[in-house]
Amino acid sequence: PIVKSLRGRAFFAQIGVDNMSVPWTEGNKIRRVSCVGMSGTAGILRQAGIYIGDFAQRDKIYKYTVVSNGTSYPNGYSICGVTGGGGTGAQCVIRVVGGSIVGAWPRYFANGTAWAVGSGYSSDGLVDLSTLTNGTGGVVVANFQPYRNDFLEDIYVQGNLAIGSADHDGTQPLGLMLEGCKRVKIDCGISAIQSSSKPEHRPVSILAAEDSVITLRTSGFWNKSGLINPGQWQGSIVDRIFFNDGSYVGTLESGSAVFKLTGYMGTVGFRNNTFNEIRANARGIYTFDRETTNSPFTYVTNLIVNGNIFSKYSSSYTNTYGFQLLSTTNNTTAIGTLIMNGNDFSKIDLFPSGADMRSDVEHWRIMDNIGYVTRHRKTATVASGATTQAVTIGTPTGFPDTTSEGAACLRLTPVTSWGSAGSYWVTVDSATQYTIHTGSAPGGSGITFAIEEDTSIKE
Repeated sequence: PIVKSLRGRAFFAQIGVDNMSVPWTEGNKIRRVSCVGMSGTAGILRQAGIYIGDFAQRDKIYKYTVVSNGTSYPNGYSICGVTGGGGTGAQCVIRVVGGSIVGAWPRYFANGTAWAVGSGYSSDGLVDLSTLTNGTGGVVVANFQPYRNDFLEDIYVQGNLAIGSADHDGTQPLGLMLEGCKRVKIDCGISAIQSSSKPEHRPVSILAAEDSVITLRTSGFWNKSGLINPGQWQGSIVDRIFFNDGSYVGTLESGSAVFKLTGYMGTVGFRNNTFNEIRANARGIYTFDRETTNSPFTYVTNLIVNGNIFSKYSSSYTNTYGFQLLSTTNNTTAIGTLIMNGNDFSKIDLFPSGADMRSDVEHWRIMDNIGYVTRHRKTATVASGATTQAVTIGTPTGFPDTTSEGAACLRLTPVTSWGSAGSYWVTVDSATQYTIHTGSAPGGSGITFAIEEDTSIKE
């Protein structure tokens, strides 16, 4: 298909606005949809290029659960409000039989044309039963519903698109949106034409998705970070999302990233991609602290960064990152396991500090990267009249463990005569320093050691 849309998306798969009127179980699922060979221009004045997701009106209350029936409530039907949850306006119809609450539903009003589902909710609330005279002990939860990933499944989209224009109004300025789906495969080139008044295009926004493989080839001008953010709505799941074999131009805004990960998520992988034209003060991949003060802190259970190539926009830049993590302000780890192998960082200037890596990554496997070396060789000499020699470790991570077990990261081989040294051993003094000890001063010209430092594994 060839698309040309002023205010529409090139591809749009959504299960509905609110699901309130679907009378049968699973009646609104979408499965096994393919769109192949798509081209043209979409979202010229507003909207995204590709949208796949659960219903969009996420900040409302569509369901209530009676947790405790209570006693002595007035029989019949009553209308009650909702407290908590961060929003306003939701109203619940309570049904009472024999003094006990037996049912609860959203209020249908305006002569049966609208639901009182409210707005602004981001978590569960409670139905306010205080207006029901004499009753006690009842508890009804207003259920905030997270994105459901199993209502859109097995979607395949392939093509090459342009999106946006100088007149785009800033509404959903996104290349790809995933907001509740499973087993999605995307293979698309997307070029962004940036708005002159609202330059806000992002390559991706993923709020909820599972078991999906995405190959994007971005070009044009993308101003803001691509977002992977299940923390925006309580209970959303992002897990087993892989970006494979793509190519991405850097984002323009200072502090931005092609991919910014924020919130609590499962496995996310970046494999065999090319990140081109990373700008000053920008990143390729970035694990963030948290999006807002009301959002959960970031925790990526498994982050895989394998076989990617990172390069900066200009050789004169000295502050570009291929991968960066922002240390969480609540002093918790941001990454469970980091697997970072076979990448080329040689055209990038900056990396996470060793202190941040040690405090924010619980486990890592970091091997065979160009420009970020976790296996290092050197020599050090204990002088003729000394019995110790302090050595600064030469890997960017430092020791993953500063107990005596950290010494397992070192391999020492004497390459000169021991002289009178008798014996030698090593102690780990800090995350960045260790000391070589000898039993006695070696005399002569001292004793020189060839040393291999290997901090590629943190258990």
